[in-house]
This record gives sequence, C-alpha cells and structure tokens, in this order.
Amino acid sequence: AYQSIETVSLVAGVDSFRLAYDLKNQGADLTVAGFDVAVYLSRDSNFDAAEDIQIGSTLNYTGTMPSGFSDTIITEFTPPSYLFGDYYLIVDVSGVLGESVLSNNTYISEDTPINVQPLPDLSLNLTSINGNVFYPGYSIAVDYALENRGYGDAFGLLQLRLVLSEDQ
Repeated sequence: AYQSIETVSLVAGVDSFRLAYDLKNQGADLTVAGFDVAVYLSRDSNFDAAEDIQIGSTLNYTGTMPSGFSDTIITEFTPPSYLFGDYYLIVDVSGVLGESVLSNNTYISEDTPINVQPLPDLSLNLTSINGNVFYPGYSIAVDYALENRGYGDAFGLLQLRLVLSEDQ
C-alpha cells in the first residue's frame, strides 16, 4: 500500500520533495534477502524502466521481510538539473522480489504531482575592453553580452563583478 504524494513544484537540481509511503509484504512467505525500492519520474502513466528516469532508491532491505510486515518509508529526492515539466511519480519493486504476484509492486501517481521548473543558464561573453594597459584611478570600458541559455527564467538581483588578475 502506498500513501499519496501532494502536488509539488520545484526547481530541477536545487529543490527536493519528500516522499512517504507504506511498504508491506502481502504474501504468505518471507521476501528474498536484499531488495531496493526504486523511485522514477515519468512523462506518462506507463512504467517503463528503460525510458523513465530513476531518481534514486529509497532503501535497501538486506534481510528478508516477513509476511504481513509493514514499514513506513520517508525520504527526499532532488530531480536532476536537466529535467523540466510535469512528471508522474513511480515507486517500484517489480522484478526485484522473488514472488508470484508482481501486480502490486508498482505505484504510479494518478496525476502528475511533480512539476519541475527549469534552471536558467547565464552565459557572459566579453565583447571588447578599451585597451590592454590599465592605470590605477582610470576607468575601463567593458562591453559584454549576458545571455540566458537555459530554459528557466532568471530573476532577482544580478551583480556583475570584473576582476583584474595576473593569471587566467
């Protein structure tokens, strides 16, 4: 049985979301020793381990899980910085456990609760500097271009600092 996750909006590579779910052995026997619970983000509601993006594993049971045993798992994940858009959340133990019923081993969110905001990618290009010899107390004219090559908007205060250095 899994608990639902609330819709969250976060910045890729920066913000994390908290996931809480119940993991229960509903079979009559012990689970095999050692298994992971994998967490994925998917663009659609169909689980495909080859296409969906695994963002981590929540735990590793090194022992066995007795019949009827239940454990509440609470963990946090940070989506990779290259993702943006809406994603379904998938929690999966399919193919890992040696059991006869695999249909209850994958949770797929009913809606797209994870909205990943893209990051900006600011690029600074110096186009010209008025000379190559500079004296204390004199001004320097610098022409530059600042470009956002990322998918996310850049906002807030931006400070640009020029530093003269003897090395590169």
